Amino acid sequence: MPLLHKRPFAKIAPPTNLQPSDKVFYCEMTGEVFTQYEEFWERLVLCNSMVWCCELTGRPNLTYLEALESESRARRCLANIPQLVRRPMLYLASLTRRGRFIDLNEDVFTFVRDRYFVGEDVEAIVHNHWYDCKVTKVILPTEEEIEKYLKYIEESDEEMEEEEDAKKVKGDDDVQVINEVTKTEKVEEDEVKVIKEVKTKEKKEEQEKKEEENYPPFATFKYEVIELEAWDYKEKKTHIVGWEQIRRNKGVVTREKCKLFLKQCVQLSPSGFWVIKEKTASYHNLADMKFADIFPGPPPKFRETRAKKMPLSLNPDRVAERRRERKEAREKSEGGGGGDGKRRGRPPLTDEQKEAKKKM
Repeated sequence: MPLLHKRPFAKIAPPTNLQPSDKVFYCEMTGEVFTQYEEFWERLVLCNSMVWCCELTGRPNLTYLEALESESRARRCLANIPQLVRRPMLYLASLTRRGRFIDLNEDVFTFVRDRYFVGEDVEAIVHNHWYDCKVTKVILPTEEEIEKYLKYIEESDEEMEEEEDAKKVKGDDDVQVINEVTKTEKVEEDEVKVIKEVKTKEKKEEQEKKEEENYPPFATFKYEVIELEAWDYKEKKTHIVGWEQIRRNKGVVTREKCKLFLKQCVQLSPSGFWVIKEKTASYHNLADMKFADIFPGPPPKFRETRAKKMPLSLNPDRVAERRRERKEAREKSEGGGGGDGKRRGRPPLTDEQKEAKKKM
């Protein structure tokens, strides 16, 4: 149901004494019945005013019909998210400690985008062709495979940095940019020396946090898949594929779909973190769920960020504090900050005013 001024809209019920022979005005957009033309006209004007909001997406400044269409598109979009992906997304959201919904959505989407779950329909390379398959098992990488991958990534990063440095020198031979020079290095006045850029302490810490969140790296996992239809028309076979040999159908899981789905399932808690709604958590039985039920290996370690601004409805202490501050400010302005202020209300009537009032 579209929101009116970002609040729930309540339709007007038909009169109880309405007879079948009575003439009424029917509003097709809302399905309401009016006995007075003025009320019917006011409803038409309201429905065509851009004061409505889509309940699912939160899009503002819409007419009633535009808000209905937006909700319809959002429901069709949510219906395309596989059930086998929804429960892992909710469980991952329960592991986060975020005060901003955008950060929560990014944590969940980044994890789900690069990983595939048991029972999920995917496309995998079979006989050098993309073929419809189903994931039957997720294979955890060994320590040797992880170290080999990390070493490969580190070497690739170094090569990219060297290429970027070479491009900078080639583009500007007269300008020397030195990011960090050690005590043992000496640079003469006429000598142009290119020094490799050294990562700052903040960049290193940021990189370490990302690596810790993504450990083991998503590209080191392997997947056992089975053909949905036999490739040779005889028997369905299983295959072991790497991360680069498996993918979802296009558009199945996107950042916007993940955002739309999670928005219906989470709420901001008084502690300043987004949490799963109790109704949603009990429906999906998240309390008895473990990370091993959706994916092998250790659970991800998401970063913690608390909300900077909390709604007053979730912070009753802050509401009382603000009311007290307003009261003190009002008393101070009225009393001048001391006890010699003027009295509130009308001044008392004099004897002459009382006599004049009696004669009136």
